[in-house]
Amino acid sequence: MSVVNLLYITRPAVGGMREHVCSLITQLNRNRYHPALAAPDDTWWRERCRSLGIDFFPLAISDGLRPLADYYACQALGSLLDQGHFSLLHLHGAKSGLVALAASRSRPVKVVYTAHGFPARPTVHPLKQKLYAWGEVKVAARCHRTIAVSQAVAKEMVRRCRGLAGKIIVIPNGIDLDKFNPAVPGDPFRRELGLPRGVYLVGTVGRLVPEKGLEFLLEAIPLVRHHLANTHFVITGDGPLRQYLEEQARSLGIADAVTFTGYRQDITRVLAALDLFLLPSVSEGQSVSLLEAMAMAKPSVVTRVGGMVELVGETGERGLVVGTRDPVSLARAALSLLADPEKRNRLGRSARQHVERHYPLSKMAEKTEEVYDSLCGRDAG
Repeated sequence: MSVVNLLYITRPAVGGMREHVCSLITQLNRNRYHPALAAPDDTWWRERCRSLGIDFFPLAISDGLRPLADYYACQALGSLLDQGHFSLLHLHGAKSGLVALAASRSRPVKVVYTAHGFPARPTVHPLKQKLYAWGEVKVAARCHRTIAVSQAVAKEMVRRCRGLAGKIIVIPNGIDLDKFNPAVPGDPFRRELGLPRGVYLVGTVGRLVPEKGLEFLLEAIPLVRHHLANTHFVITGDGPLRQYLEEQARSLGIADAVTFTGYRQDITRVLAALDLFLLPSVSEGQSVSLLEAMAMAKPSVVTRVGGMVELVGETGERGLVVGTRDPVSLARAALSLLADPEKRNRLGRSARQHVERHYPLSKMAEKTEEVYDSLCGRDAG
């Protein structure tokens, strides 16, 4: 059977969605599927596609409500579909989904959509948030197959649209277990920070955006240091809230207790140095950064949103779960683990074993390719 031309379509290159798409492309069987990517034009995507050996097509898909820009993006994508002989589309992000569905309406293509979650946007008007959620459900309902990255996302999608019950499949994010390995040394990053021996290092990784709830992490830091002064915090990532969060740290008097590293490519070095991983998100589909920390055998404290509990366990077998927007509970959970090295080690080992069993990158790619096979009328393998 001939190779199927497959086009991935995504919105601006940020966060876990970006890593998810790149991981799929990396693992794809090139003897069966020939991938290409259409996304907003930026250096990161161009360089990554070059390294992956695939074609990159600039497509001006924007976030937010921009009808005229969306119309031109739809026209451009339609022309690309006519020229590229693509028979399979895989969409990521509601906005890219709406544009792609409009462009592909009269064209003989099969369409897969991955729902990464319903992000809470505290800075966006509630009516707009409802509109975004409506758009996500509409995209999912009109595609031939919809993939959810967690059980929590799937349940929410079905709650919003009962017609999805028979066509949605859960395929969790996957992790490169060779790259994210507990054997990676943590001393180099600790030396970079200038931390003396005996200082606890607590950290998080992610975009600095409202849905990550990082202001509550900052509010928890004085509470932790009141009881455990030899604790330093590190926030790795970049985003629109960086200046705001740095100013908040100064106003709380903890600027010397927290390091903002900005975006880094050596996430394994950062995670390897941590004694404890915290993720205070107020919205999450399934966190790639949490999976990475678990693969590195790090104990974690997370909030009860999205697919987080699926990862760490309801009863705390791989990490502790607290409520959202609750710095006091976050601090208490962190202190309880920092005071108990045996428990930290036990949770970390259990986390690594769980990721090895359920979240290898190869399994995510295999299950996704099975979806492609079913739509293209070909046998798996």
